[in-house]
Amino acid sequence: MTSVPYESVSVKESGEKLLDLSQFDFVLETQYFTQGLSSDPRMFLRESVIEKLLKIQKELYVYTFKIWDGFRSREVQRKLYDRFFDELKWQHSDWSDAELHREVSVYVSNPYNPKRIPSHTTGGAVDLTLVNKGGSE
Repeated sequence: MTSVPYESVSVKESGEKLLDLSQFDFVLETQYFTQGLSSDPRMFLRESVIEKLLKIQKELYVYTFKIWDGFRSREVQRKLYDRFFDELKWQHSDWSDAELHREVSVYVSNPYNPKRIPSHTTGGAVDLTLVNKGGSE
């Protein structure tokens, strides 16, 4: 299976706390819970990531961050990877497994290689967009 550059960055446990995003002034849309990929409706990020997002959000004035995803367990990462793999396999039945894995890995980190640490499993990655005060993206 192929690797992407950020997956080769050395990751060390910092001991920094994962905090529940419901404590902060963000719009939360729990995508993976809603889709049945996670049994936990809460979202978490590392404390320093939240601090940075809050600082940036304060500068945005009329916009707020809408967060879809932060920390995800390897189990959720596997479900997401497998679902995308299955969707692509259905759409491209002529592709080999190697081609499918390569394409899936462009969008979803491979959770099956124990030497890789998908960025979302660290609590240091976040999927988000901006919304205005009316909630429109």
